[in-house]
Amino acid sequence: MIKIFFNSKLDERHKDIAVQIPVLGIDAYVDSYYLSIDNFFMPGDESPTKISNCLRHMIDCWLDSCELATVGDVLYFAYDFSDQYIGLLKVYLENPATIVLSGGYTTAFLGCDTSPYEMPLLSLKEDEFEILTNEFKMEREAFIIQMKNILEIQ
Repeated sequence: MIKIFFNSKLDERHKDIAVQIPVLGIDAYVDSYYLSIDNFFMPGDESPTKISNCLRHMIDCWLDSCELATVGDVLYFAYDFSDQYIGLLKVYLENPATIVLSGGYTTAFLGCDTSPYEMPLLSLKEDEFEILTNEFKMEREAFIIQMKNILEIQ
């Protein structure tokens, strides 16, 4: 089960989002900092409410793109915005019913140069994605169902 936990009670905007994708061995704590300072969405507001809304928007975009994807499409879901890289979940639609997941990152974009609200999905060339995990195949519909219940806010 894929999960994203946002701890809105932490004062700092570092290591306050847990991203868990057990099938890929991903259990990471990432920063909400670039979500909080995103001037495209709710400029001037750096509150936990803004971060929660931004996370919901990102997940909605991921869901929409997964539902609209056609065979052969490769989607890159950005979940870790850093000043050195962006952490990504790669979703490849192998056939109408099967997706292939893998985790990795890109340095083609950086968190400090990107609006998480505007760009929850990245368009990358294959050589711009550095894979860090094994691949995992699963049913597309099962993935979509999991994505609908991915976010927990504390």
